[in-house]
Amino acid sequence: MGHTTRDSGALEIADLHKSYGRVEVLKGVSIKAGQGEFISLVGPSGCGKTTTLNIVAGFEQPDSGDVSLNGSSLVPLPSHKRGLGMVFQNHALFPHMTVLENVGFGLTMSGIAKAEVAKRASETLRLVRLEGFEARYPRELSGGQQQRVGIARALTVNPKVLLMDEPLSSLDAKLRREMQVELRRIQKSVGITALYVTHDQEEALSLSDRVVLMNRGHIEQMGTPKEIYAHPVTEFAAGFIGEATFLDAVMRDIRGSESLVDLACGAQVLVPHRRGTSVGDRLRIAIRPDRLRISTADGAATTLTGIVVASVFVGSMQRIVARLADGSEVLIAANATTSLPGPDATISVTAAPSDWMVFPHGDQT
Repeated sequence: MGHTTRDSGALEIADLHKSYGRVEVLKGVSIKAGQGEFISLVGPSGCGKTTTLNIVAGFEQPDSGDVSLNGSSLVPLPSHKRGLGMVFQNHALFPHMTVLENVGFGLTMSGIAKAEVAKRASETLRLVRLEGFEARYPRELSGGQQQRVGIARALTVNPKVLLMDEPLSSLDAKLRREMQVELRRIQKSVGITALYVTHDQEEALSLSDRVVLMNRGHIEQMGTPKEIYAHPVTEFAAGFIGEATFLDAVMRDIRGSESLVDLACGAQVLVPHRRGTSVGDRLRIAIRPDRLRISTADGAATTLTGIVVASVFVGSMQRIVARLADGSEVLIAANATTSLPGPDATISVTAAPSDWMVFPHGDQT
């Protein structure tokens, strides 16, 4: 089994539409995945990510639009003739078969000789670091080992694209993080194109070359993990990908590339000027918890003052919630190695103007 080279796996999803009765689930979804690229579809329940994956897999038919692989449409083909590998959430292993039999099942069904099936299945088990487990049954494996068997089974048939539907969601938090690293290693070593569905935004950020954020049947934003985290284009994107504090604001003044805004708590904050906005406009501003710094410099244009209402130790970080004068709250992620204020303490927090994100008021959908 050649793990360093494989047929081209350029996948294109073009203007997919899908409705169930009067409910429009997909509203023109288009995604291009290059050879060897790992793309995650992420979004809230009902956003259309699993429907998109099922259409690519051939389990559902689109109302309109196309799915193509290397320029050839997959839509007319049944699922088993699309050259795709599928990894499921519940592992979907056959309990009466050994690990080797499970991994080689697809090849066996294709009429491949028994010796060749065993050889290729054993090679793939080495790839997922399960050599020596060939004779075991699924019930004798841990959850992570079972999931690696599922990945090996999908890879043994030498697919052009690997499709994964929340494959790690049944694992505990520690094992899930370990499997994220392992899954990425396997995908990179094989060089296979991967389309991955998850509801976990941290998982999408850690695994992907690109993240596709979906919302109500359309693509809200698509980009690298850094792009989509640091430069969300909508309030929804800023709130779904990573944590953020959102505050209502009114523009007071425009100062070159920055704007001075008034907050309901009585403070003024300098933020990047958003094109198309004017003095007097209502805005929503947002900031990541790690961009706020506890400061002794009160009264500056970028400073907020509040009362600590909660302080929780989470390993290397301390999560602090401070309540502002108007009752709104800000979340701060502070270095836990420093001396930090406790509940009921008055603190000031500051941020660089460039750390704030600015959205039109009412942008949230």
